[in-house]
Amino acid sequence: MGTFILWCARMRVAPYIFAPLLGVAFFISHTSVAQTLTLNDAFMRAAAADPALLAAMARINAAQAGIQQANTRPNPRVLLELEDFAGTGTGGAFDDSVTTLSYFQTIERGNKREARTSLAQASLQSVQLERQIHALNLFESVEVAWVEAVAAEAGIVLNEERLAAVQRLRAETERRVAAAREPAFASARVGALLAEAEIALASARSNAQMTKASLAAYWDGPPGILLDSFWLERHRESSEISLIENSADLALFKAERQSAGARLGLEEARAVQDPTVTGGVRHYAIGNNLALVASVAIPIPFYNDNSGNISRALAEHKAADREYAAQRRNLQREITTLQARVSAYATESKAIELSAIPQSEQSLALIYEGFESGAFEYIDIIEAERNLNNTKKRRLDILRSYHLDIARLNRLTGRYAFLISGQEIR
Repeated sequence: MGTFILWCARMRVAPYIFAPLLGVAFFISHTSVAQTLTLNDAFMRAAAADPALLAAMARINAAQAGIQQANTRPNPRVLLELEDFAGTGTGGAFDDSVTTLSYFQTIERGNKREARTSLAQASLQSVQLERQIHALNLFESVEVAWVEAVAAEAGIVLNEERLAAVQRLRAETERRVAAAREPAFASARVGALLAEAEIALASARSNAQMTKASLAAYWDGPPGILLDSFWLERHRESSEISLIENSADLALFKAERQSAGARLGLEEARAVQDPTVTGGVRHYAIGNNLALVASVAIPIPFYNDNSGNISRALAEHKAADREYAAQRRNLQREITTLQARVSAYATESKAIELSAIPQSEQSLALIYEGFESGAFEYIDIIEAERNLNNTKKRRLDILRSYHLDIARLNRLTGRYAFLISGQEIR
């Protein structure tokens, strides 16, 4: 073990081996005093703070009340008529009067009440799906902000590694310049690289603070949140999220198609005329006699047979059917494109992790060893350090793009719809 440590010190590779271990140790000790925010936690906090979801619940309540109202029958009417109670003659004011008390009831035909209820139920389903879509849109925005924040945190680590490498190179260069083994301008050049690395690190920290503030703004929280630094490394197979049937957008188009069908059914039902049945009792003052009266009134559709509304509803139903087919095709095309891109990102990231980064680290270690024996110059170390850092940054950019596309796939396929119950955000 001691030989291995001495070899690491001589080869200047100890930071590459022990820095991740120190990072893990810091992460564990830090999480012991501060709880790490998970992506689901971010979703729930954002949902709890979003007033639009409360507005959506009010619309759902309104749609449920609409179902109750649609299922009601027409109200009856009561009519009291008084005839012949005043006029010329010898009788009193009411001696010759005729009083009739009538009860009117309109009888709905053509299943109008069932058609109204079906339309109201379809409207409720649409409103519920609109609420779900709003929540999924919110979750996508939060996930994008989450990816940017975690990637920015990882960018700090890369820039810290870069700064540590340049600081190490500067100390070695100054030692060699003092021993007249390197020209004096070598120290100045490495100093410029050090200033550049310090500026890059400050910029990375500022970017991380900004992205975390943007994330926390979804629930009006403070920007000082602790994120899972290993989250970007956990890849998921795209096949887990490829089910187009889970799409809330597609379900909404299907619900709109059902609403259009229910609206057509209602307009067709309205074309059927509703009779009004009347029954009552008539009192004759002369003789104090009673008689029953009855009548039936049926509208005659000479001018309005509701054909215009039926034609309009039929056209809207056809349009909704074709819009559903178009949406399904567009959705499937976008999902297929995203899956192909995600797969390519995963393959490239794995190749960089298993091949490019280890080779760059090995190359850097060999150049350091040759630098000690005079076989390489400081400029070779600079290039090797830059190559390693750029390779790691490239992988970070790929992981960021991978997870941004995953966020879009999650939105399109409703991956986080299970977080939304029928009545509340749990």
